[in-house]
Amino acid sequence: MKFLPYIAAICALSVLPAKAQETNLRQLLSPNDARAWQAVGLLQLGGRATCTGTLIAANQVLTAAHCLFDKDTKKQYSPDQIQFLTGWRLGRAASYRTARRVVVHRDYRDIGYDGRSRRDLVASDLAIVELDRPVDANIAKPFQVHSQPRTGDSLTVVSYAKGRNEAPSLEEGCKVLGRDTRVLMATCSVDFGSSGAPIFSIIDGTPKISSVISAKGESKGVSVAFGVALGEPLQDLHDQLEFDKSVFQGKRIGGSIAEQLGRKKN
Repeated sequence: MKFLPYIAAICALSVLPAKAQETNLRQLLSPNDARAWQAVGLLQLGGRATCTGTLIAANQVLTAAHCLFDKDTKKQYSPDQIQFLTGWRLGRAASYRTARRVVVHRDYRDIGYDGRSRRDLVASDLAIVELDRPVDANIAKPFQVHSQPRTGDSLTVVSYAKGRNEAPSLEEGCKVLGRDTRVLMATCSVDFGSSGAPIFSIIDGTPKISSVISAKGESKGVSVAFGVALGEPLQDLHDQLEFDKSVFQGKRIGGSIAEQLGRKKN
């Protein structure tokens, strides 16, 4: 579905906070509430900035590419400046890992999100942080991906946003307003720190990542969230990683990304 004409503006979450939506949003303060979402964690960047990231393999965190650039200097953070706090909640994490290396989508350019921005900026706002050590599956089981949400489908978001990043927040019931092969638009609530947060579809009772939050914007005067649809963009990133096998290490949960997205190997 083509929805680009309805976009009034797209703004990076690291630059402009989004207006809160009327949604079912609650913090996961108890261990029981948070347990199912343990693979979502807080990314600490350069000792001052934060984003949300999600394990898609024992040593790989999926997030938004723009999170990995200092918004003032525009320089990419070095791996030793990036830490992933698995399941961060009330001052403690289930595990603490430092990045070993980072792979940013080859088409991503940190040129700012404003009224001049194009769909392509959001469509390539994707990165994988490779960790220095894997996270044991007994601590946090990585999520699989899903690339087929349809307009009107319900979504679930888990994020660490400004003012509530001491624990993850769960938002249920936001809706897909439109999508194409690379970008998804939804009614989900976004704010500082929401960048990189996973947008889940619940498939047969199992949450699978359908998108990663990139930006906020407007559609017909309503504040909306934009995410990278995990079809073509994630496959592109996977192809980059396969091209340089020294970058991509470790077995992905549930088989290859191509297999998870329903593609067969040639």
